[in-house]
Amino acid sequence: MKALLAIPGLPGLLKVAPESLAFIQTCRFDTSRTERFLAQQNVPLPPFAQYLEASCRHYCQRLGVAGGAVTSGA
Repeated sequence: MKALLAIPGLPGLLKVAPESLAFIQTCRFDTSRTERFLAQQNVPLPPFAQYLEASCRHYCQRLGVAGGAVTSGA
């Protein structure tokens, strides 16, 4: 992953500050206990794309970026 983040021009292509790429983490966390607890409480988890889109829209609107427009790649 570190090699991919070092590709020249990548920050410009992604339209992010180079420093922000250093925050990308490749570690994974075991969420099975949380998922089991939420299922026991009948709390449904939305699909990842659904809440990611809602989060992006919120932050774009707060920052005044492109009217908060978010497009899905799927």
